[in-house]
Amino acid sequence: DSMAPDDESTWRGSRDAALALLLPGEDLMHRLRHEHPAMRSHAVAAAGSEGRVDVLAEAVRDADVRVRRQAVAALARGQIAPDMSADERATRVGALNQALLSAERDVQRTAAGGLARLGDDAGEAILREDLVAADHETRVSARAHIRALMRAESTTVADRAEAETGG
Repeated sequence: DSMAPDDESTWRGSRDAALALLLPGEDLMHRLRHEHPAMRSHAVAAAGSEGRVDVLAEAVRDADVRVRRQAVAALARGQIAPDMSADERATRVGALNQALLSAERDVQRTAAGGLARLGDDAGEAILREDLVAADHETRVSARAHIRALMRAESTTVADRAEAETGG
């Protein structure tokens, strides 16, 4: 099986084989520099599975929109653990904010939703525009993300009030 750079359908079956070709000491970040977008896509898929936010954040700047789209989706839907480190959160938020600047509306939309899940309102304007989108699924998704953002904001306000009153 060969991977055609312009045919994503040829990429899927090659993932395990491509990752098995990693040399000792070579990691997923190295794979992001590969000339073939399928190899970079495989690295992003593995990074998403392994929770490698650093690799996903780097892939948000990939030259190929398919790889960027995949990285943003993984960052947006990734687990948001209560014990997420401040560094991981900052990396995620920074990468998703960068994705808001994308020329592709679907990438912006995904990033805005991911930011809302993290309690960051940087993509709120995009979500509010989507409330009147022609596509029903887009409207429903925007509404859910805005609600998540509102819950995050109310939790933050409650936490601040508790801290000010001494708990």
